[in-house]
Amino acid sequence: NESAMQFGGARYLSIISPKLPTNNFTISFRFQGAGGTAVFYGYPNFNTYSDTTLTISIDGGVRVSLGNVDVGDFYVKLKNGASLLDNKVHYTAVTFKEKLDTGEVTLGIFVDGNMSYQAFTLISMMEHKPMHLSGPLYIATAPPRDSGHQNNAIQESDLFNGILTGFNLWKAVLTAAELVRDVATSTPIREDALCLSLPLDTDHYDFYEEAFVDDSPNKINARNNIMINDT
Repeated sequence: NESAMQFGGARYLSIISPKLPTNNFTISFRFQGAGGTAVFYGYPNFNTYSDTTLTISIDGGVRVSLGNVDVGDFYVKLKNGASLLDNKVHYTAVTFKEKLDTGEVTLGIFVDGNMSYQAFTLISMMEHKPMHLSGPLYIATAPPRDSGHQNNAIQESDLFNGILTGFNLWKAVLTAAELVRDVATSTPIREDALCLSLPLDTDHYDFYEEAFVDDSPNKINARNNIMINDT
């Protein structure tokens, strides 16, 4: 896709909006390249135990990490053992389903159609309280490690190096069958639950505002809420 946006160096997006879901959601995107951190969701305050963060990174497979809860990482590779860093376009989705009364969370990791899907169920270590996921959504990086000093440099190892397109966020937990449908179309499914849709190509970039356009029904303000950073 010649109009796809290349990430790397220190280019990343940050989205701040009260319309972003905090539990029971699905994130999907397509990527091509050398990998790194594709998505980071939450406040980058690693000293605040009550706030959970979600990280999706690409390093041959898909790795999902929850910060500030002692549950470890969750990792999925293609069933045929192939690497995702093969310079081909791949699709991945992560579902986050939470039972608020018990703190039980089920993470689903879905890669390239129905080739690889695995679900992990875990219990929050915070006395069975719900995980608190809120704050900015970062695309193509994790934020500076020390949130008390936002001018700190972003870690080079956290940057996503490659092409990332078709980013979608639903306020619903999509099923494996629905995700198979989503892989096969360039238009996101379940528009009724779609709360952020960023094609991340030059056809959906407002050059006057210098911002990407949200194609979801929410139409999150591109200039004030979806910021591209090249510093």
